[in-house]
Amino acid sequence: MTAAGPLGLSGGHVGDRAAEEWLDDLLGRLGIPAADVFACTHHVRSPYPHVALSLVLPAGAAVGPADLPPVPA
Repeated sequence: MTAAGPLGLSGGHVGDRAAEEWLDDLLGRLGIPAADVFACTHHVRSPYPHVALSLVLPAGAAVGPADLPPVPA
């Protein structure tokens, strides 16, 4: 599957830095250069305070559900 439009992710991180480092690691494992990704952090209050990410991947980046980490409970 090729991502079309914004993609939302959450690793349950409590700070921006941890979430951004997690995203950088994930992109590295997927072989997607971080410089080619537009990403934003979002401070979410529910169901607990954490940082979520929205991102737009470069055209042609093939990412499927099995490539992404599960969302924490």
